[in-house]
Amino acid sequence: MASKVSPQAGADISELDALLPRRVITIAGEQLTVREYTLFDTLMLHDHLEPLIVSLAGMVTSPSVDVSTVMRVLSSHARSLPALIAWAVDRDAQWVSQLSGTEGAELMDWWWSVNAHFFISAARRRVTLELAALSASHAAASASHDSSPPSSPPDTTPTGS
Repeated sequence: MASKVSPQAGADISELDALLPRRVITIAGEQLTVREYTLFDTLMLHDHLEPLIVSLAGMVTSPSVDVSTVMRVLSSHARSLPALIAWAVDRDAQWVSQLSGTEGAELMDWWWSVNAHFFISAARRRVTLELAALSASHAAASASHDSSPPSSPPDTTPTGS
């Protein structure tokens, strides 16, 4: 069954909607609210989210990112996606897994549309933290090298017999 997006009552976007985007859609004849992850969600889903965010971190450092790149990254985490998508629509992973290819792809598109900002921000944060840690490591190594006393020259006096 094709889905449709229900316009939200009133064209004004509330502050909550701006902070936590949501979309009401119809998939498989059921009305679903696709919502962005909250802090609590990210803590509960950490084991599923972390490998995906690591993969996305590799993607965000690329000069050009297109839909096929995103799909390749998402498909490499196919075992985790039903649980991640299900959490965002308050359904179980089995329900998501059993959707037809068309309905499943449509739901995944809406899930990504609502949560892309979260994922890209998390991936960029990860890259930034990794670069900061690397920079700090290099600075510490350089500082310890600069502060080390010079080594004594090798002893060249002949040992006598």
